[in-house]
Amino acid sequence: VLFRSGAEYKTAAGTEHQLDRGIKVTFFDSEGTLTTTVTAVKAKIHENQDIEVLGNVILVSKLNTVIKTDYARWTASDSMIRSGSPVSISRPGEIINGRGFETDQALTRYRIFQGSGEAVINK
Repeated sequence: VLFRSGAEYKTAAGTEHQLDRGIKVTFFDSEGTLTTTVTAVKAKIHENQDIEVLGNVILVSKLNTVIKTDYARWTASDSMIRSGSPVSISRPGEIINGRGFETDQALTRYRIFQGSGEAVINK
């Protein structure tokens, strides 16, 4: 995981880092290949290495899946990304909207809660 931000702050207790002024988080697979890029207004990195991203969150996979939401949390223990916020997921040929989702960090397997959407079905 690689981070870039405009500014970084530590909480007084030192248990989390806060990043703001635009952040970019890059995820890699076990071979070091880029899988997903996340941009947001700000982020929090917790002591357990979980990452919360907030404000205009956009996740883009190397396969061009794009997820847009206001909030997401990556959990270090299982490398999953989750949110309970409104979400839009687009891939070539489909757009799915919902409230809440979970996905692996490569955005290849995802589940949307309270979903609706449009898809092109080839016969």
